[in-house]
Amino acid sequence: MSSENLFPDLHQKMSKKIAQLTKVIFHLNSKNEDNQDDLSALADAYESEIDSILRDCSGKINKFKDRLDERKAVEREQKCVDELAKRHEEEKKEALLEWQGIRKDLLAENAKLKKQHEAGVKMMVKDIEGIKSEFKKRVDAFNETVKKLEKRGGSTVEDMKAKHQREIADHVKEANLKV
Repeated sequence: MSSENLFPDLHQKMSKKIAQLTKVIFHLNSKNEDNQDDLSALADAYESEIDSILRDCSGKINKFKDRLDERKAVEREQKCVDELAKRHEEEKKEALLEWQGIRKDLLAENAKLKKQHEAGVKMMVKDIEGIKSEFKKRVDAFNETVKKLEKRGGSTVEDMKAKHQREIADHVKEANLKV
């Protein structure tokens, strides 16, 4: 007896089962391909999103680097400005001290010159007063001599006037030389 005879529907049932299994395998293969397509599309989408995020992060990082570089440049410039201001203040203090020293020296020199000139002027005033008194004495003596001569009469008055004029001129020259 053959196995077909023993199980007559076995062949038909097996054929149905094989057909069903073929359909299931086909369906599973189709679903697997669909899932693989979906998975690959999802992976591509994730990859493009990751690339987009990386580009965005890179742009932000570059922007922050630029800002940081600008800030460092501003800080360097501010540091230079602060150093220049400090050096300016030091130079200003040095110049002020130097100016005060020069001013003090000039005031002392001015006071010294003033004292010297005042002493010179006092000596000149004293000399002039001495010359004036001597001149007055001689004028008085001359006038007396003139009066005596006039009483006696004669041409000697003219000689005395000329002599007197020469003496006055000599005294003026002498006084001018002292000054």
